[in-house]
Amino acid sequence: MIVMLAMGVGIGIANKPEALAALPSWVTTVFAQNGIIMTFLIGTIANLVLPPDKKKEEA
Repeated sequence: MIVMLAMGVGIGIANKPEALAALPSWVTTVFAQNGIIMTFLIGTIANLVLPPDKKKEEA
């Protein structure tokens, strides 16, 4: 799920940089021109925020 979320947001922002139009120009410059940066950032944040898989805890 984390991979799908990260790739979806990363590719989506790369294809539609207008989504970041309300943010400061440096944000658009850094994140909209390279989908890898946004993918890494979303993946890292999602990995820290989302709860771990219950199957791994039981084993």
